[in-house]
Amino acid sequence: MDKTPMDMNKRQTLLKRLFSRNRGLVQSSMPLTVMGTIVWVFAAFLFQFIYTEATQLQKILLERYALAQSMPALPLIENKPIKPDVLNSVVSAVARDYPDIAFGLESQGRVRVAADDRERADDVSEAMVRMTHMSRQWLVTVEKLCIGLDCHDGKAVYGVLKFSRMNVDKKIIEN
Repeated sequence: MDKTPMDMNKRQTLLKRLFSRNRGLVQSSMPLTVMGTIVWVFAAFLFQFIYTEATQLQKILLERYALAQSMPALPLIENKPIKPDVLNSVVSAVARDYPDIAFGLESQGRVRVAADDRERADDVSEAMVRMTHMSRQWLVTVEKLCIGLDCHDGKAVYGVLKFSRMNVDKKIIEN
């Protein structure tokens, strides 16, 4: 591309116009400097705020960690049902002494005790007490106890005992 003198003249006039306009920008650059300074000051305050908040958060997390470490470890405690074969031996031992009472094993360590006659209520309660005293390690809960005409399956006396054992596991509960 050849450059003609005319193109050179146009170029020089164009450059003169640009420089003359830039002279006005250079003279009015004071507001740009002030704006730039304001932006940097704002950025410095923002950095200081973020840094302060981060250090406070770190202190809180360290205190929380120290508190969690100072709490005692808690073992896992749960009630587990007694095995059916153990309950079966208990029920058969008590059933020999009370032939007029019906005994039965249910799920989850439950034993059903029933009698057809209300006069057997004392015998049923005595049999239930004997079963609860078979082992000191057992936790026995009376889930149902009914004496009357509207008991389960037309029985005059009906009761359900739940046998369980407290198990303390060495697993630690997380705080």
